[in-house]
Amino acid sequence: MPRSPRIEFEGAVYHVMARGNRREPIVFDDHDRKMFEATFAEAAEMTGWQVFAGVLLDNHYHAVFRTPHGNLVDGMKWFQNTFTRRINCRHRLWGHLFGGRYRSILIENKDYGGAVWRDYLRTAKVSEEDSRVEENLEFSTAPFNRKKATAKSK
Repeated sequence: MPRSPRIEFEGAVYHVMARGNRREPIVFDDHDRKMFEATFAEAAEMTGWQVFAGVLLDNHYHAVFRTPHGNLVDGMKWFQNTFTRRINCRHRLWGHLFGGRYRSILIENKDYGGAVWRDYLRTAKVSEEDSRVEENLEFSTAPFNRKKATAKSK
């Protein structure tokens, strides 16, 4: 069965997320986290995306942004391929970094974005899967701004 096409149009706002292949890490240290931010910023600049918020954890990320030119697919293809090549080169790895397709949710309710971040960050702090989220808050939110983590780094 073929994949369903992505919904793209000018001015669309999306909540995008992707997880590491086999739920493995997509970043391994602070250098990788900064490279992620820089690569995402390059994608946003090239495409004209307006990034509202984002959070980067060891094995996945979330971002909320507007696509003024209806170019979600082209931008995400460039971003994920470029970041994968950079990580693989830096760590002498080969193959997929991300598991499957990225997920994109079209945001039609203007209150959705704020609610996502409040709820996600509140629940992620206590979830087993994201037990290190507080350590990674330095690489999170509005858009991927640096905040000092409240928990001690490992």
